[in-house]
Amino acid sequence: MTLEAIKALISALIEFKESEVKELQALLQTLEETPKDVIEHSQFQFLTKNNQLLARLIKREGFLTVLPVESLKIPSNDRAVQWLAKKVLPKASEKHGIKFQLTEEDGVLTAIQLEGPNAELERLLEPISWSLEKAANRQ
Repeated sequence: MTLEAIKALISALIEFKESEVKELQALLQTLEETPKDVIEHSQFQFLTKNNQLLARLIKREGFLTVLPVESLKIPSNDRAVQWLAKKVLPKASEKHGIKFQLTEEDGVLTAIQLEGPNAELERLLEPISWSLEKAANRQ
């Protein structure tokens, strides 16, 4: 093997290793940017309706957090969101003791936090997905 061939092989090996380092750095950055709730809770799921991704779900015993997909920019004053906030959730609160809070930022719904019996929280996913889908499709 000639000296030039050895140099070419070493150069190719260096490029390959540098590429691996860049991939590892990107993975590390992704891990640092991932919210801790996603890492800490294995009950992380997605909420969809009619093949449309609407929200991330974080489930823990007695707690449910619905995080609408940011790019949908669900208006907090949309009729469907208001129906959920003023009719469905208060009725669930009265009937089953569900505690709820809707969070918004600049008029955009950012989270729905629920606390109560798991079975009742699961039942609320249908009206939540319906309202998010309706609000998203009006955009």
